[in-house]
Amino acid sequence: MRKRFWRPLSYQQRLRLLLLPYLSGILLLVVLPALLSFSLAFFRYDALSPPTWVGNLNFLLASTDELFLLSIQNSLALVISPVPLRVFGAFLLAVLLRRNGRFHKVVSSGRLPAQRHSRRLRPRMAVDTHRTRLDGQQPLFCPHVLPRLPPHPSRYL
Repeated sequence: MRKRFWRPLSYQQRLRLLLLPYLSGILLLVVLPALLSFSLAFFRYDALSPPTWVGNLNFLLASTDELFLLSIQNSLALVISPVPLRVFGAFLLAVLLRRNGRFHKVVSSGRLPAQRHSRRLRPRMAVDTHRTRLDGQQPLFCPHVLPRLPPHPSRYL
């Protein structure tokens, strides 16, 4: 009888194994570039010559630049304002879609209130009302739906 080299994994160990691709992606795509860019901040580097150590000179130059403070303010505004809006939107959507809510009944039924009269139109007719022929003329079956279109722009060029 052969011995197994590994023992069966517990539920927690299997869950940790499922996290490995995400953790490796975060390490390779977020943490490693952040560490490399932070370490390059102490060097003068132009990608053509080897990096030379300048210490805190880059940080000193950035703090004395007149546009640096403005760029930091803009970056913070772009980070701070959308995050609460997204959290509020997600919370609002969760409240609307809760099990016994009114909105949940409408969505789970598969018919929104605006779709009430859509059964009268045939699907082909609904799609074809928005098409035009290649020569810029109206479709023959519904001349009243689209306004009269000008000739194709290539005729003017």
